[in-house]
Amino acid sequence: MRFSRKIVARLITLVAAFVVIVSMATPAHASLIYSGDHNIIHMQNGYCLDSNAAKNVYMLPCNGGNYQLWDVTATFDGTCVGDYCADAYYITLKDVATGYCLDSNGTSVYTHACGGAYQTWDVYSTSDTLYQDATGLCLDGSGTKVYILSCNGGAFQNWEES
Repeated sequence: MRFSRKIVARLITLVAAFVVIVSMATPAHASLIYSGDHNIIHMQNGYCLDSNAAKNVYMLPCNGGNYQLWDVTATFDGTCVGDYCADAYYITLKDVATGYCLDSNGTSVYTHACGGAYQTWDVYSTSDTLYQDATGLCLDGSGTKVYILSCNGGAFQNWEES
């Protein structure tokens, strides 16, 4: 069966429109809002968020160990804009190996016994940025260092789950 160029052009347009509609219906970069045990991966260098029993936080190449596994607890805050709710979540990250939660005092990043106000992070779904409610700063990293910094929309502030 042979189709005319006009029909082929219409089919291509229809498929392209379908792809656009499906991609708009899927929440952009919402991967950080899923509860459960996950690796938190720095999107710039591919390293995993890691910590140790001394409460230090850093990044290393992903190795499958429990110190790089984080229990993500996502909580819906009850707000949506129209039908869009991906930014309506906040999360806490608890290291599976240590049982301590990701924390920051606005100067440094570390883990600490869970339950503090400085352990709540908002997820900016448009950029996979972790924004700390208490300080108004974002989780950032470079090389193996993890730190807290003013939110700048840069690639070094983007994280994802795996």
